[in-house]
Amino acid sequence: MNGSIVLGLVASLFGGLCVALATYLTTRERSAAETRKLVAETQRVRIETTKTFLEAKALPGFASSEGKLLTGWVLSESDPGKYEIGIDRTVRGRHSPAGYVRSRPDATGFGTLMQMIKAEQYRGKRIRLSAYVKTAAPAASAVALWIRVNGRKGEILRFDNMEDRRIRGTTRWTQHHVVTDVPDAAQYIAFGLLLEGSGEARLSDMDLEPVGPDIAATATELLNDDEFPDRPVNLDFNVD
Repeated sequence: MNGSIVLGLVASLFGGLCVALATYLTTRERSAAETRKLVAETQRVRIETTKTFLEAKALPGFASSEGKLLTGWVLSESDPGKYEIGIDRTVRGRHSPAGYVRSRPDATGFGTLMQMIKAEQYRGKRIRLSAYVKTAAPAASAVALWIRVNGRKGEILRFDNMEDRRIRGTTRWTQHHVVTDVPDAAQYIAFGLLLEGSGEARLSDMDLEPVGPDIAATATELLNDDEFPDRPVNLDFNVD
């Protein structure tokens, strides 16, 4: 084999390796970019879902999928038309009919069966929301009791949606609790049953009651006026 042929083969092999390397690096860079984009989009959706959930308000006059008013309860959802709520009197909980929140086939985000009440009679007390919950949902979905305390200007003072102890998969009737302190500045208390993702969750034997200090609070304190000073501090940067 003469030198020109050898040089040609080497050049051809080198060129092929360069093309393969360039293709690999381009694909890897594109894949990394796509992964970053997907992560960013997932985070954005999560933030928007959380914001919508925190700002959810009970609106009167909601009619359930059965065409009947569901007295006291309303539906709030991140994507209108993806969830429904109602009462199933044929399948009872432990001692009462079951309320439910159910996803539609193309549901995304979350839906919650909820209500809001005035906080006046609960101010200065620790309260516990308890209920029996039964679920039929995939493991990727999440179900939870939740409670939120709002101040006079709508600020969120306390919040717990069982973020660290979500109910997943298909479960039997099981009692769950969320506990919160109600500050003197509280104006409203919102609470309910959350379904994030697809499936169905049922709720029965719910109670909202004052409890003693021996019962640990589960709700997070999101805004505490005591944490803020009355006037500006260290404007001349003389204090470390």
